Amino acid sequence: MIIEQLTIQHLRSIRQAELDLAPGINLFCGSNGAGKTSVLEAVHVLATGRSFRTIQLETLRQHGQAELILAARVKEGDTHHRIGLSKGAERLVLRLDAAPAKRLSEIARHLAVIALHADSDQLVQGGPSLRRRFLDWWLFHSRSDFFAEWMRYQRLLKQRNAALRTDPRQLPAWDEPLAHAGEVVAGFRREAAERLMGQLERRLVELGEFAGFSWSLHSGWSRGEPLLEVLRRSRSRDREQGFTSNGPHRAELRLQVMGREAKEVLSRGQQKTLATLMLLSLAESYRLERQTLPVILLDDLAAELDGQHREHLLHHLIRLGGQILLTALKGGELDPWLPSSTRRFAVRGGIVTVL
Repeated sequence: MIIEQLTIQHLRSIRQAELDLAPGINLFCGSNGAGKTSVLEAVHVLATGRSFRTIQLETLRQHGQAELILAARVKEGDTHHRIGLSKGAERLVLRLDAAPAKRLSEIARHLAVIALHADSDQLVQGGPSLRRRFLDWWLFHSRSDFFAEWMRYQRLLKQRNAALRTDPRQLPAWDEPLAHAGEVVAGFRREAAERLMGQLERRLVELGEFAGFSWSLHSGWSRGEPLLEVLRRSRSRDREQGFTSNGPHRAELRLQVMGREAKEVLSRGQQKTLATLMLLSLAESYRLERQTLPVILLDDLAAELDGQHREHLLHHLIRLGGQILLTALKGGELDPWLPSSTRRFAVRGGIVTVL
């Protein structure tokens, strides 16, 4: 999967950019605040509907402009798709192959993106929702039936929560379908965890790092019990709290080192390294499943990883052969590891030019 052409209008400092991207490595160099990270943000927004720097799209729209406009021509195998997004003050408009798209998921299927950035250590340090998203990303792009089941569970969960607050007599009608949907989603998550964590463990053995690393997946309710029984038993407490306290929406992928929570014993640098290896394992697992790679975004790699881990990450990503967009203050910071085919861009004052 590669982005052949990227269009950016009115995103932060970038007024207009039409970029023809190389299928391999694309390096964007510029000083702090020049707009190089904004190029990566544009790709991330197209793929996920959000920036990796903020969840508010409105803050990305250039001051004084009516619309933020993003578009890309994406190639996967012999297939091409054009995807687009525009965000004004009132509405979000999505496009797929010159036709309106109703949901972001319709265009997200055609642009799989993995990003390493300043806050990537939150995959280790942050709350359970980030690690659930890590598992769900792989499932969304590799298991065609996962998203429908996940959406079904979310709808049923909202309906049960509404019944808890307004009419508890309806709970028996919602518990059984919610439990069934929850068991299905939990099964998908178990598969994802085994696949992704297995790949990570092989990577850690190869590197000889994080001795004593282990992981476990808590399903979101009492281990070994059917979810239906747990939902029935917890009705009184759930009514008091006003929400459903058990289910895969409470699942947690737990990471440990020497029997303790990884976030408690690892330094921030070590957390960044572990998160990077998790994202590398995600890319490798995607390739094994889909026979192609997602687009990789690496923001200010020299600042985020030391030389040894930069070399390891770039070596493996280049060997895998996918498209990479990365930023740097100066190209020379990464030159020892980049091939001669690297396409280089200079970013100055929101203007992007190919070198």
